[in-house]
Amino acid sequence: MEYGRVFVEGRTGEDARIQQKHQAVLNQYLALQKDYVAKKKKLEAARKKKESLLREVRFLRGRRMYLLANQAQQMERERIRSQKSLDPEGAHKDMYFSFQERGELG
Repeated sequence: MEYGRVFVEGRTGEDARIQQKHQAVLNQYLALQKDYVAKKKKLEAARKKKESLLREVRFLRGRRMYLLANQAQQMERERIRSQKSLDPEGAHKDMYFSFQERGELG
């Protein structure tokens, strides 16, 4: 009978080791899964931030091009105005031609 009891205890000891090993492997798996989920969330946040920054850069580049074009147009208008104010004869000629084009002068 003693022999049977030792055999049963040996078996339960083996089951306990298997149970401990299983628990250790399960804990490792859960730790890895937790780490994976955290890294996945961090990666997704980085992707969203990158996408947002790319949209902002695209907008700012377009805005810059618009402002540069607008500035060039304003500079051209100012140049024309200053030429007209410096050359009164040319201004009268332009006025004469604009009236003639509209049919106000014969």
